[in-house]
Amino acid sequence: MATVDRVPSGDTFDIAGDEDIDEKVGEHLVVLYWRGVAPGSLLDRFFQQADDNLAGAVMEYVGRPLLNSEDEATHAVGQRIQKLWDQRLETICDSTGEHGREAQAFALTFAATRLDEEWELRAFDRALQLGGGASRFGDFAIERVAQIAHNEPVAATRLTLELLRGSDTDWDNLAWGDADGSPIIIHAKPDSYDAEPGAGDRVACGVIERS
Repeated sequence: MATVDRVPSGDTFDIAGDEDIDEKVGEHLVVLYWRGVAPGSLLDRFFQQADDNLAGAVMEYVGRPLLNSEDEATHAVGQRIQKLWDQRLETICDSTGEHGREAQAFALTFAATRLDEEWELRAFDRALQLGGGASRFGDFAIERVAQIAHNEPVAATRLTLELLRGSDTDWDNLAWGDADGSPIIIHAKPDSYDAEPGAGDRVACGVIERS
């Protein structure tokens, strides 16, 4: 595909010239891929030529429709998205320090809760390790972590610690806390996240301060 071979083109479009053509090519490719239309080899060529900023923008796009849709992804689509992320995380692992934005993009896919939960937890843990946190989308990620805390308290605590360690500034996690500012809170029963959550008494809570 000639368009893929021209990446990175640096071209833009629309009246203001602020829409990146390469991003739109990547977004189009991932949609065709998860629909089973485009071969994985074509997507591989795109990512081989993309820098971290471009690859990160495209993988952020993967998470957004999952996050914004009320419908569950079909099994086939979910499997393709998981395979794509597994391949990208493997590439990120092989190029330490070169794919920070792309690794942080997984927070959107994780927050969407549309794929296999065990895989999501494992992949998010790996993405946090590889990308140094998820500060770009930490607010989305911490909401998901809070939802799993009752059934997976150990995993939730570990992921919260990684999110806090990886935040660039204190402002990144300012909105993560409860009324008293405690970002780590374990309740006696699951939270409904309604106006009156009704999650029962707090079992434990705490604040992590920067050293």
